[in-house]
Formats: sequence, C-alpha cells, structure tokens
Amino acid sequence: MSFPELQKRAKDLFSEIVPIVVKGVLVDSEEVERGQERITDRIVKDVKDSGFKKVHIVCLLKGGRYFLEDLRQNHALDEKLKDSVPGIEIIYDSFGVRRYNSIQGSVVEVYKLPDIPLKEGEFVPIIEDVLDQGPTIAYVRHFFNTIYSVPFENMPIYFEVNKDVERKVEPSQLPPEIVACLYIGDEWVVNRGLDMDEMLRYFPPGHIFFVNKDIVLGGVEMDERFDKETREKRKAYRRLFSEFDSLGEIRHGGQYIINQQRYHLEKESGLWVPVFD
Repeated sequence: MSFPELQKRAKDLFSEIVPIVVKGVLVDSEEVERGQERITDRIVKDVKDSGFKKVHIVCLLKGGRYFLEDLRQNHALDEKLKDSVPGIEIIYDSFGVRRYNSIQGSVVEVYKLPDIPLKEGEFVPIIEDVLDQGPTIAYVRHFFNTIYSVPFENMPIYFEVNKDVERKVEPSQLPPEIVACLYIGDEWVVNRGLDMDEMLRYFPPGHIFFVNKDIVLGGVEMDERFDKETREKRKAYRRLFSEFDSLGEIRHGGQYIINQQRYHLEKESGLWVPVFD
C-alpha cells in the first residue's frame, strides 16, 4: 500500500477501535483548557518567585511531551515566562523513563537522558501527564537529585492529571504539593497524552475519555470472567489493534514511520510529508 492508503487504513482502524473501548467523556475540552491555563500561570509564578534566570523545563516521555506542547502552543508559556522574567534563559528537554513489573517487583528503567545535562544552578520544572501510584515520579525526583544534584525544592512537578488512588511510595518521596490541571478518581482514562496500549494516544486535543478496562486488559480474549459481549469486543479489539500496529509505528510529535521513512503532518496543509534528517 502507498503511504496515503496506509494512512487511511490506520485512520479507519482507529475509528473502529474507539467505540469499542471508550465509554464516554470524563472531562470536556473546556475544563481541560481551564486547567492548562491555571498550570501555565502557576509555572510562570513559580519561576518568577524562584529568582532563577535559567530554567531547564523537562517533560517526561511520552505523555508529558503532549502536555508541554499544549502549554506552549495553546497557552503561550514561552511568552509569559519571558514577559514575567526579563532576560530569562529557557531550555526545553525530555527524560525517558518507563515502569514495568518483574519477578523483583516494580522496576523503573531510564531509556533517555536529558539532551543537556541538568545543573545545580538551574530551576528545573518537570512536566508529567499523570500521577497515580507514584513510583515513577519518586524515581525521577531521586535520579535528578542524586545524579544531577538538583535540590528537591528546585524541581517542582506539574501534572495534567492527579488520580485519587492508593500511593505505593512514602509521602516524602513525592512533591510536598501536588499541582495538577485535573483531579479525578481511580478511572482508566485516555487522551492524546494519556495512552492505553500506546495506540490510544492519537485522539485530537481536548476531552479526556473513560476507557472500558475489561476490553483492553491483557490475557485470554475468551476468559470466562467476561460475558459474551465483552469477550467478543476483546477479540475485535485485539484483531483491529494487531492490524493497526502492523501498518507502521506512529511516533510522538506527529510523525508516522513506515518502512523507516518518517513523515510529518503539516498543520497548514493537512498533508503528510517526508522528513529528512
């Protein structure tokens, strides 16, 4: 298939999958926008109050990248910082960390370091998509403090979503104040920053949706725990997702990779064009 054909098939598959797994809207786009505006203003205030002239803003991959993009593009984070702190130097960076379960328990793994090493004399705001049980963010704080000597008080963390769940870390391992756009219960949710099986990142900006976790849970599709309708939806989800995944990899930042050629979505034209390094 040509790239436009692959693109159309991927879009069609996504359209089939969404009704299977999404139960409804948890937070509408207007509330998301208001929350992001509050966070933008809070970041600006914290940077100004810190007295630092050099700010190294780090998003945690992968979901934090979308959150930071919204703050910069939709809420003028860059302009507000420059207006509030004349002469400020701003560095935008990313840090890749993933958590998985092993026979040793919950394991946190770093897969990408900041492009520019953090320094003790910098203010280091951290942008993250969600706070739930807490091991990932506790690890990041410890890593930045021990490896880069960034004091805890100089690395505030801003979350898009704070979930009301039982934390699996000590309170002292988390920021003393949890600053988030949105506060929700123990729900499975998705938007373009909050993923589910990776693929469900590809919503347009806006709403945050409920997910039917019985559909996307791993395990045998025909598990007798589920009624017939749920089992059939689980089968359909895995079939559709398998085909979607085989078309190529969608990368963050609006890039679609097929046969090792990267394509980027141009906002002005709406066309996918090749990207050459």
